[in-house]
Amino acid sequence: MCVAVQNGVQVYSKATNLAAPVATRGNNQFGYNGALEAFSGSLAFVNIYHDVSVTPAEVAALYTPLAAPHHDYDFRMCTDSSTPIPDLISPSLEATLTSVPSCLPSGLLLDRSSQISLPPSKFGGAMSVEFVVMLSSYNLDLADGSVQVVDFSKANDEYPVEVGVSADAGKITVGLPSYRSSGPINPNGLDGSTPRIVTDDVYGLGKYTHVVAVVKESGVKVYKNGVLAYDSTQFMFLEPELVLRDKLLIGTNIEGTLAYVRVYHGVELDAAKVTSLYADRTKCPPSQSSPDATTYDCYICSAGRYNPTRGATECTDCPRGTYLGAPGGASVADCQGCAAGKSSAAGKRRCSEVT
Repeated sequence: MCVAVQNGVQVYSKATNLAAPVATRGNNQFGYNGALEAFSGSLAFVNIYHDVSVTPAEVAALYTPLAAPHHDYDFRMCTDSSTPIPDLISPSLEATLTSVPSCLPSGLLLDRSSQISLPPSKFGGAMSVEFVVMLSSYNLDLADGSVQVVDFSKANDEYPVEVGVSADAGKITVGLPSYRSSGPINPNGLDGSTPRIVTDDVYGLGKYTHVVAVVKESGVKVYKNGVLAYDSTQFMFLEPELVLRDKLLIGTNIEGTLAYVRVYHGVELDAAKVTSLYADRTKCPPSQSSPDATTYDCYICSAGRYNPTRGATECTDCPRGTYLGAPGGASVADCQGCAAGKSSAAGKRRCSEVT
């Protein structure tokens, strides 16, 4: 995110540089005749504030909402182990489930034959990955120790970004390309295989673990249950290369339950944000609710009811005179008005003839 303050001119880039401007100019000319110059990339939005001088604190407040996931796959929304799970950010992007034994209120129950595939995605630069998983086994008998919660790469396994489980007592691992000693990028790592950081922190067997991995050129940070567990600047790791990755897998060789996976492109989640995410880790997604906020169990709203927010303890009845025939309502707009000559009480799945 960039914010330009004229009369000066101060330019801010990313939250980490908000305390001081990263560039100044002594005129008020931006672009050409006030228009955006041609550029290559994606533009999310442009806000223009006339006669307003934005302070660093105000810029920080503007940036904070941007630390939202670009992809949010909440597997507690699963109702059928063969039905794709929509991305909560872009519902048209669906996670395809293969050989998933069953859906639980707390997520997908996975075994070694299970696999979750995501649609191809082009991304690169700094990124953060967040997930919650409960392992029932570390799979220590696997020859290559390849147990990956997240495994994003090209079809030929180049340019991988991985967060997984090590073969030695189930430690948290992060794998991604690095420089060769001679300098050029080797998309498969130093020795033709993906180099992995192995932390000293382990996933708890039979208990949920909240993990956030932050990958950037200056190093890798790993948070476990809201606490910084690993911070490395000693390896010359690369930020993920900007390429189309068409092999996006979740849950490779995992035995356990996966609640959700969130991916933040171009975002370096800081400690404060991770603490906030951990505090909200059990909150259910829209269209679901949970009477017990201390568990990961989420229950889909029944027919006639809806929930538009995250973390609700109960769903809301559709208004009187409307109905909702299917479960999983996420908005009052899902409630349909009764036809002429029919009516309904609040929270109904169908309308009745008016007598």
